Amino acid sequence: MSTCSKLFTPFVFLAVMLNACSQDEIREVNGNSAKSSENADSVEARPSIFGPQSTTTSIEDQSETDAQDTSPLGLPSTPADQDNVMDESIDPNILFFTNASLEVGESNYARSEQVTLHLNGDGATYMYVTNTEGCMSGGSWELTNEKKAWILMQKNAPTKVFVKFGNGNGQESACIEDTVIHDDIAPESKFISIDGDAPFTASSTVNVGLAAVGALEMYLSNDATCNSGGTWEPYASSKQWVLGQENAETSVFVKYRDTAGNESACVSDSIIHDNTPPTTPSILINENAIETTGMQVVLSLSALDEPHEVYITNTPDCLDGGMWEPYIESKKWLITQINTELNVYVKFRDIVGNESNCVSDAINHFSLDCNSLPGDWILVPGDYDYDTNDFCIMKFEAKNINGMATSDWQGAPWVDISQIDAKTQCTNLGERYRLISNEQWMLVSSNAVSQAANWSNNILGQGTIIKGHSDISPNAACDASQNDQDAHLGLDCLSINTGAADQRRTHTIIDGSGNAAIIWDLSGNVREWVDYTTQNKPKSDQVFNEIYLIDDSESDLKIPMLIPISKSFWLPNWGISQGVGSYISGNENVEGALYRGSAWFTEANAGLFEAGLELGAGDRDIYTGFRCVYGLLN
Repeated sequence: MSTCSKLFTPFVFLAVMLNACSQDEIREVNGNSAKSSENADSVEARPSIFGPQSTTTSIEDQSETDAQDTSPLGLPSTPADQDNVMDESIDPNILFFTNASLEVGESNYARSEQVTLHLNGDGATYMYVTNTEGCMSGGSWELTNEKKAWILMQKNAPTKVFVKFGNGNGQESACIEDTVIHDDIAPESKFISIDGDAPFTASSTVNVGLAAVGALEMYLSNDATCNSGGTWEPYASSKQWVLGQENAETSVFVKYRDTAGNESACVSDSIIHDNTPPTTPSILINENAIETTGMQVVLSLSALDEPHEVYITNTPDCLDGGMWEPYIESKKWLITQINTELNVYVKFRDIVGNESNCVSDAINHFSLDCNSLPGDWILVPGDYDYDTNDFCIMKFEAKNINGMATSDWQGAPWVDISQIDAKTQCTNLGERYRLISNEQWMLVSSNAVSQAANWSNNILGQGTIIKGHSDISPNAACDASQNDQDAHLGLDCLSINTGAADQRRTHTIIDGSGNAAIIWDLSGNVREWVDYTTQNKPKSDQVFNEIYLIDDSESDLKIPMLIPISKSFWLPNWGISQGVGSYISGNENVEGALYRGSAWFTEANAGLFEAGLELGAGDRDIYTGFRCVYGLLN
């Protein structure tokens, strides 16, 4: 070991006499890789603990310049007196700073440009920190410290910090480095979706879809601030989550955090939780009717709490036989059995899928046999527009035969009878007999006017609707005929088979079997009572009024129940000139009992849909008769 080497003991600052060491020994101590040779007589300039060496200095001139160098503490690096004796006990092979280290920040990531350096000089007295590769510049020597505040040179990118260590004897470590990734950008493109953006759910446990660019962790919560109610957990694209509220609109919140610890804003998605099924489910068949004659009924459906779909079936407990369909309040339903009690079952579900209980209603089906009734009757099919079932109607105006209302061709019609008495005469026939209602009259008349055979030109809408005996020729109500072809009148009420087309006394209708049937004097001969009275008559300006022009705004008797404007074949301006008939209100301040059709003297104002309210329910005259029907008990 050389005397020069003994002088460089760690943590000791000693003056070194330049002439006490050979040139090679000095280079060895300073860590220079250059070896002594005849041509190697200069030293490369670099930061040194002996102070700046901006020029190349020869060994011969070193004694003159060393006195000018100062240590990092401002002390002379080569004292003026050089009488010291080298300590030959120091091993020249000792390697200093072998455990020197540098750590930038607390992890591999930093959110701030200002970081803390963690330094270990392995016994060094000084350190040189820089952002420059190789520790060649950009720093200054300073006393060592375990920590140092430092400003990174790059943002949002990997950046390096460099350090070397030295001691008072001029020894320097190699330049070491550490890398930190600066990142102050929070996770972006934040996203949350509950059950695939479904608007509703019946379950309190949902699947939450999650996404964010650059996320390492996520924090889910039911708290709108994302500050409580959750925990940081590894980022995942989905997670099962329990909602914080039931039967209400509820939200789930999430924020994301990246490796550097940057947190995103709190974002959320909402969903309506609903596990309450529709309540108070209800079904009524034909408005709670006891029985029906038709093969089709009308279901009235209802439920509370926003039903969305309905399931209708003939199977008990709604187990099968139906299908979910959009909820409606009214639906036509076909009968599957005849002459027996029928049950229809229904359940409802809301838009979430919650199902109600299965409920039902029952109705008895009754098959009408019009041929078994005394006299001549026609089976008329029901009509949904008029809320009617199948029924039997007298083919002829009622005749008084032995005090009984009879459907027979012989005899003059039963007149001089009030509406009240007409109702009684019909019910006297038996349990299922009634005076025809206005709805039933509308059904039969609409059926008739839809047939081309009931127009004077035998084309629907061409000419006039057949008006029947209404031209005062003869000036009386007449018998009918046993022969349906003899539908015109001659002198003295003689039935003949020719005459004015619009004066024909018969109309053709389609019966309940789908066949053509002939009904007599539906218009003309005598007017006919229907089972309807009102205190609020439609208003009119004259005696005979166009039905489609009357004011029904304050009346419960509306125009659609006087003429069939709801039917597709009907034109809105059809009126008296088309044989529709007129409206006669009479005194508007008294109750009116409704009659339909025309009498033999109505002439130009006559028509199938004539409607009059000038008589009261107890009034009678020789121009008004009646017709009975047979059907349901309802």
